[in-house]
Amino acid sequence: CSMISEKTCARFRYRTSLLDRASFESGEEQRVFFEKWKRVGFCLAKAHAEWDSCDNSTARVFSIAFVLCRNLQIVSSSLQSMMYKSRRLGQNYDMLESSWRRANAR
Repeated sequence: CSMISEKTCARFRYRTSLLDRASFESGEEQRVFFEKWKRVGFCLAKAHAEWDSCDNSTARVFSIAFVLCRNLQIVSSSLQSMMYKSRRLGQNYDMLESSWRRANAR
């Protein structure tokens, strides 16, 4: 779960970087750029689905750990880790969305 969350965050940061560096000479060039992005799956809806999938996977792992483990310290630590991962995913998604909107406004 940790690795999936980290890889998703890295993908979001990479896409953010690409969008922040994108420049367009014309409206047509911008349109073509975003069409290509959508074709390869770099759209906000897909990114949001990736975020949801990671959050759901983390929640499932936590649920199983909670049922199997009666040590409250371990459960508390797991919950904190889950919340941290979710917050990081959300922050990285927000950066991606902001970059997407800025690139669309250029």
